[in-house]
Amino acid sequence: MEFLTYLRAQWDRTAAVGFTVLGLVVLLIGWIGVSDAEAVVKQLPYIMSGGIAGILFVAIGAVMWVSADLRDEWRELRKLRLQLRDMQDTGAFAQSQVVELPAVERPRAGRALAADRTDTETTRVSAPVRASKPRAPRAKATPSTKATPSAKGQG
Repeated sequence: MEFLTYLRAQWDRTAAVGFTVLGLVVLLIGWIGVSDAEAVVKQLPYIMSGGIAGILFVAIGAVMWVSADLRDEWRELRKLRLQLRDMQDTGAFAQSQVVELPAVERPRAGRALAADRTDTETTRVSAPVRASKPRAPRAKATPSTKATPSAKGQG
């Protein structure tokens, strides 16, 4: 009974595993069909139905698994945010515990910045982007000499 409860609680991962297994079975059936058919014309339907559908089911399973992981991460972040809000409301944070972060120094003049953004709490500066140096002009290639007809062919 605990197993069914676990499957209901983890429905997204259960569906992900189901789609992945279904995709592998469809790929296996398609491979068996292709291996039995000798002519390429008879192999194409197995490739179209078994190969493409199998890859699609496996991809759907992978996306669902990643989605389940992201949902878990967002749930954890929400729980932490609510705990911090509760601690702030109850006064668990003393004023002396709040740390002021120093502003980040700006890079030297002459460098271009990808983004320069100032927040109220901290100053964020992205890594400088170097300007590209002008290139020297390329030397033109000399035209290749055309092959002249051999003396044997001319009478």
